[in-house]
Amino acid sequence: MSVGFVLMASDRAEGPASALVNEARLACGLDALEKALRVPRFDPVLVVTNSERFAEEARRRGAIADIDRGDFHFGRRLLEVLERYRLDRLFYAGAGSTPLLPQSTFADVAAQLDGSEGLLVANNLFSCDWVGFSPASALKRITLPDADNDLA
Repeated sequence: MSVGFVLMASDRAEGPASALVNEARLACGLDALEKALRVPRFDPVLVVTNSERFAEEARRRGAIADIDRGDFHFGRRLLEVLERYRLDRLFYAGAGSTPLLPQSTFADVAAQLDGSEGLLVANNLFSCDWVGFSPASALKRITLPDADNDLA
């Protein structure tokens, strides 16, 4: 089996300061994407975004890009991706969530998920930025959260 890697990266900015933060978050997202692409257990590696620019960069690096259409709700969108790509195990990360997380941790979490059922691994259970869980279908049994912070 393999673990689906899903990176969500929203491209939005309101004003000059917000634009700087947005670009930094997207740069962190590309860094996370590079780390994930080097983990053989991650298959597929997906980017979910509202940005054609970010999607194109993700594709150029070897990921699958899935563009947001219409109203966005975090939990419903994650479930849609899980079902579309038939993911059995899932590692989710927000674009700005892992700049200090080494690739070895990505690989360790992928290995734990690949060999387990009934497992949840997160950086913070009460306000997560990244989370892995197996089976991915567990998402169908919870109230779908509005934001990633409530996913774990």
